[in-house]
Amino acid sequence: MPTLPFSRSPSTAPPPSPPTLELEFQHSGFDFYKAGIAIAVLLVFVGIVVFALWRATADTLRLETMVAGTTAQEIDSVLDRVQQGRAQLLPFVGQPCNNAMRALADGKRQTPYLRAIILVNNGHAW
Repeated sequence: MPTLPFSRSPSTAPPPSPPTLELEFQHSGFDFYKAGIAIAVLLVFVGIVVFALWRATADTLRLETMVAGTTAQEIDSVLDRVQQGRAQLLPFVGQPCNNAMRALADGKRQTPYLRAIILVNNGHAW
């Protein structure tokens, strides 16, 4: 059999190689390790912010409660002083003005929250 110049003889041809499975992972640019660290850092940061806000709210509530209690005590104290001043001045009701004038002036000075002491005679304020 004549051979063609471009062909090989069957006996000299190398045996065909078995097919191989080659897996190549293409890197898509997404790194799960770095993403996990970033998420963990973000969660820690959010936790710190939430804790700080909770703490600030609790401190504000405690301060407001303390101020409200102090304010209520001060108002009670003022009302007690006015009540004591009133009790000191009640014995002068119905007395002549000359007898009560000095005591009323002293009562006004001793009771700083008392706005006015008005002398009334027969329905007319003096």
